Amino acid sequence: MAGAPKYWTLQGASPSGHGRQEFRIPSSLVEHIQRYGPQHKFHELRLVKEVLELPTVIFTGLREEQEDGLCYAGIPSGSYTNEGKRKAPLKGKIFLVFVTESGHVFQWRWEEADPKMEGYPLDWRERFESQKWPKS
Repeated sequence: MAGAPKYWTLQGASPSGHGRQEFRIPSSLVEHIQRYGPQHKFHELRLVKEVLELPTVIFTGLREEQEDGLCYAGIPSGSYTNEGKRKAPLKGKIFLVFVTESGHVFQWRWEEADPKMEGYPLDWRERFESQKWPKS
């Protein structure tokens, strides 16, 4: 009898901007969030998929999270309450998904958006080493 899968897998845009890539979210992380919350973070897994599939921008060199990681940023189609109720996207915010170079998702969250660059997080030039896609 096979054990529980170790990862949730989903497809998204390759960090090069060309083609697709498989991403993995550790099942243990998903189960921890489902059990201990916050519950909106569990429901936001739907948004992770959206942003990985259609990012506005992809950054490399995560100064605050993990040096060899990537950040996919985008504006998903909605947001979620702790009860799982779908709402409009959060005004003035951007959704970020953090992944390792090998495609392991380790964090996702809403953050303040840059008011001058739609689809970009606030202070993106200071927070990341470089913009990987689209090429600037």
